[in-house]
Amino acid sequence: MTPNGFAAQTWFALDGSVPAGRETAFPDEMAQRVIAALCPPAGWVLDPFAGFGTTLAAAQLLGRRAIGFEIDPARQDVARQGLRPPSRLIAASAEQMADHDLPPVDLVLTSPPYCTVNLDDDPMGPGYFSFLDRVFRVVARVTRPGAPIIVEVSDIMTEDGFRPLAGQVMQVLGRFLWPMGILARCNTGSTPAGPGVNHSSLLYFHNTEPDLAAGTRMGDWT
Repeated sequence: MTPNGFAAQTWFALDGSVPAGRETAFPDEMAQRVIAALCPPAGWVLDPFAGFGTTLAAAQLLGRRAIGFEIDPARQDVARQGLRPPSRLIAASAEQMADHDLPPVDLVLTSPPYCTVNLDDDPMGPGYFSFLDRVFRVVARVTRPGAPIIVEVSDIMTEDGFRPLAGQVMQVLGRFLWPMGILARCNTGSTPAGPGVNHSSLLYFHNTEPDLAAGTRMGDWT
């Protein structure tokens, strides 16, 4: 074990394929690896940007319980397929998490909305990072002390240029979450991991100062 609790290997590879029509989702296998390694049996998993429900489905498959937030009606319909209580999808913005009665969360696994190279042209505008700041401050309050918070982010490469989005998000969230490290996910198949790239970063945080003596076991990522 390294001091920050990661396994000595700080990257893992998988094919990276996702179902047609869900190209913005991360792979099922990635979600299952993270949840199996970091969430206790029957624990609660939270995805504040649930999208098509990859995190929710993986948690249910592995015997965990999950809650997701999603504002897009079409994605809500997909995410709810096969979802059984007490797991649930809430049709609301992640900014409204504090308005809902949530159980103490054991693991957060999510991937925030992507933005383009030029921040001024982003659909969310220059308020993108302040939006993430607001959401994850609520996330920190609803998770158990020391719970792992895993934020999957890819950098962006387009014909307009390169954007180190993973580093930017790490910097923003690291102001109030405790950074534990970064685990790189590399796609070996033809499916990109993000806009113009075949790898992404799993940013690993705690919501409180961790017990480094105990460590957080990431499991076998090979």
